[in-house]
Amino acid sequence: MTTFTTSTYNTTTQPTGIVVDEVPAWDRVQWAVTTWALGKMNGQPAPLYIIMVDHGMQDAFYLNDKTITPDELSSWLTTLEAGLIGQAVQEKIIIVIGSCYSGSFVPMLSKQKQDSRCQRRL
Repeated sequence: MTTFTTSTYNTTTQPTGIVVDEVPAWDRVQWAVTTWALGKMNGQPAPLYIIMVDHGMQDAFYLNDKTITPDELSSWLTTLEAGLIGQAVQEKIIIVIGSCYSGSFVPMLSKQKQDSRCQRRL
């Protein structure tokens, strides 16, 4: 399992017992959604939960010194969905965003393309 966590308020001190595989970066989150999750879902079909918690603004989720936009995340999810095969196509993709203005992601992420084989849940 790939686990990312951001450093709280730009510090590197983590509470005792928290396991940090790596500090998240924009390109690593993209890789986790488009590549890592694809391999896991196709290898052992199961629902995918994407949980993002940090600060946010309108149409922006903060990730250290960068942001992830609804368009970017939607594009990554579309890439993931296009690569799913077999039973993995039937599995749900659940996205939870805990940040200010997280509702600004709903219109883009909940769009269902007419040719989409998968259904996203927000």
